Parts: sequence; C-alpha cells; structure tokens
Amino acid sequence: MPTRPAAWSSATAATQPSPTRPRHPDWPFPEPPPVPDASFPVPEPAFTAPDDEPGSGQPPRSGNPLARLAGRASWNLIDQVLSTFTNALLAYLVAHRFDAFSAGAFSTAFLLFSLGIALARALTSQVLTIRYADAGPDEWPTIASRALGTVATLALPAGAALVGAGFLFGGLLKWPLIAVGVTLGPLLLQDTIRGIFFAQSRAQLAALNDTVWAVVQITVMLALIFVGRGSVGSLTLAWGLSAGVGVVVGAVQLKAFPNVGATRSWVREHGDLLGYLLPETLITSSGAHVAFLAIGAIVDLTALSAVNYARQFLTPLQIMTSALASFAMPEIARRVNLSASTRWRLGSGIAAAMGVAALIYLGAILLIPNSIGTSLFNETWGYARAVLLPMGLFSTLAGVCFGPFVVIAAMGHAKRTFRVTVLQTALTVTLMPTGAVLYGTVGAAWFLVIAKLIEAPFWFVTLRTAVRLGPVVRPDEEEDQQQQPASPSTSSRA
Repeated sequence: MPTRPAAWSSATAATQPSPTRPRHPDWPFPEPPPVPDASFPVPEPAFTAPDDEPGSGQPPRSGNPLARLAGRASWNLIDQVLSTFTNALLAYLVAHRFDAFSAGAFSTAFLLFSLGIALARALTSQVLTIRYADAGPDEWPTIASRALGTVATLALPAGAALVGAGFLFGGLLKWPLIAVGVTLGPLLLQDTIRGIFFAQSRAQLAALNDTVWAVVQITVMLALIFVGRGSVGSLTLAWGLSAGVGVVVGAVQLKAFPNVGATRSWVREHGDLLGYLLPETLITSSGAHVAFLAIGAIVDLTALSAVNYARQFLTPLQIMTSALASFAMPEIARRVNLSASTRWRLGSGIAAAMGVAALIYLGAILLIPNSIGTSLFNETWGYARAVLLPMGLFSTLAGVCFGPFVVIAAMGHAKRTFRVTVLQTALTVTLMPTGAVLYGTVGAAWFLVIAKLIEAPFWFVTLRTAVRLGPVVRPDEEEDQQQQPASPSTSSRA
C-alpha cells in the first residue's frame, strides 16, 4: 500500500519543516501555508479528493465548498435515518404488539446486539476512518475485504454464544436471543459495509444499501404479520436476515468479499489503535449494558423497557449524532494540517450545536399528549414517559461531550479518549444502579444525568491537550520519518 504523508504534531511543526498534503477543496477553514524544504520530499498524495466524492480522480467542480460539504453531510443524515428506521421499526412492532415484559426481553437481546456492533466498529470502522480516510480507489477493495473478514471472525463465535444463551435461559428471552445470534453475522457485516462507505465519503452508497435492507425487511415483516406468524422471535429474525441482503448488495458495490484469513494481519497492523479502541469499547459498552441490565434486575423488566423505549423516543438525537460522526471524523482525519485553534473551534462548535438541538427536541417531545403516546406505544409509553426528561437531559449532555470526542478521535488520540471513557464507565456503573436502589427507575435515570455532568468537563480538558499536540503519527510512518535524512534545522520530536 502506498505510504501516505505523515501526520506531524503542532509542537514539531514549530521547530522543523514537515510535508503537507494538498488542501481539501471542500474545506472552508483557513490553513497555514506549507513550509518548503528540500530535505523532506513530499510524496504523491494517495488521496486528492478533487470532486464531490473524495478520491474520484476528476477535476474539482466549481461552486461553494460549503455547499459541497453540506451535500455530502446530507447523505450521511439520510443514511442514518434509513439505518435507524430498520431498528426502530422492529422496536415499534414489538412495543405495539406485545406486553412490557416481552418488550423487555427483546430489549435485552437488542442490548447484546448493540454490544456486538460497538465491538465491530472499534475493530474496523473506527480504524478505517482514522487510518484510511485518504486511501486511493485502487486500495479500497483490499482494505474492505480485510475489514469484512475481521468482522466475520468476531461475528461467528459471538452469534453462537447468543444462540446457546437463548437455549440456556429459555422463557421470554429464548427466541429473541436465538434470532439475534443466528443473524449477528449479517447484521455486523452490513454495518461494517456502511462504515467503509463513510470512510470513503460515499454515504450515498451506504444510503442505497440501507434502502435495500429496509424494503426487504418491511416486506418480510408485513408478510409474517399477515399470516399470523408475527412473534417477537420471528420479527427479530426477519430483521436480521434482511440485513443479509444488504451484505450481498454491499459486496457487489465494494467489489470485495470477507477475507477471514486477513484478521491476524489486520489486528497486528493496527494494534497501536486497537489496544485502546477495543478495551475502550468493551469498558464503555459493557459498563452501560451492565448498568441497564442491573436496573432490570433491581427493579424488574419493565424498568429496562422504560429506559430502552425512552431512548427510542430520543432516536432523532442519536441519528444526528451518528450522521455527524460518520461525516465529520473522516473529513477531519484526512486534514492533518489544521491549526490547533481551528480544531478547538470545531470541537466546541459541534458541542454547542448538539446541545442546543437536543434541548429543542426534548422540549418538543415532552409536549406530546399522553393520549397520543399511549395509542402509539400502548403501556410502554407510560413507563417511558416517567423517565423521558432525565434521559433527554442525559442525551443533551452526551451531545455536548460528543463535540470534543469526535475531534480527539479523528486525530488518532485513542489513548486519551480511553482515559475519559474509563471514568465515564465507572460513573455509570456506580451511580445508575445506586439510583435504582434508592429511587427506582426514575432515580436510575436521574443519577445517569449526574454521571454525565461530572464527565463532561474532562472531555474539554482532553481536547485542549490533543489539539496542542496535533495528530498522532502511525508507528510505521514514524519509522519512515526516522529514516529520512535530517535537515540542519530539525530537532528531536517532543
């Protein structure tokens, strides 16, 4: 794979010249001029992003760069709406057709699926965004094949474990767990295909893939309900198997198929990132899931259902966050020469925008009359409505924390995000069950808000440190730099 220009810290740039990549034509913020130096030859960039699609190899279009950025961002938003729709449709049908205990059993299976998605994204999608956002078109089939193979290696044993757990626990949990276990492979592979398109800044192809999944899912689910076979297990199975159609379409789109044999080399090559991303995901996701499952054990399954469906009602905020992450992270990652002040403004601006948007949405959803909520979601609405305010405030604070996070993560500072997420998990698993013991379901939700309030300042302190240091250099690129002949003006890296 061609060597891409190295990312230099801002501290180094002050004492020694460094190669710079060509400025992305769609980036509206000013960047410092390049410092020429004959002792550091600038390699041919593997990514030129000349057209609306990065890496298209076409001359740049005329027009407003902000408008072109907005166009790409809109496709990310459209895709997130489609992706969330497939999940929300299943959750709505379960809530509308079954009682709160069945909905709670489904929520348990869905939480375990969410953990699998989080691990798959840490293993591949985040790496793709940080490491390969500037890869050339000829590189992507190989990159995609390796990433998909790595996810398949994770999905097979994890799915088998869920099937075994379904038979072991039985009862209401049996068929939701079995359905998620059987279809975990297609579900994780389809999500990874979306991650590949996001890293390529081709969200329109991810939207097409999710459209195929949604159409197949709706068709199969309606057929099951029509013939009277619409149980929790069968609807969940239809949802997961429909994702398999998206996997087949994605393989054709990418011209790549899973290469399971590449798993070891993928993990070895990106071990410096995975050593933090995987533990961070395990600690964060597992901690959150443990806390949510704990309140189900402390109170009952209706408590778990209440929190889960309150989160479903806040889905538009999750859509906005996911769309912004899938768009902003590769856009920031491929621009290694942004100034520290620009990165700080980006992080703070995203935080402010997310916080204001969340408060506006929360105010609107709290105005929904109970009669409408009950008619749409039956008794589930009553449970969720009780915790909607604290869960909405929690989502608002999470949006504020997201601003610094997306900039820090795009710069490759996995070690620093890991430190804050360890704190976040410790607060969640301590305070949320404590609130459940003291004040029941509502207390658990309010104690979750307190945990996020404590966490938020640490993200801004970490952002300040990260923008001062600049993007992280890959170990292989750092070795290449050390082999370059040093100029008289250079000094050792800080």
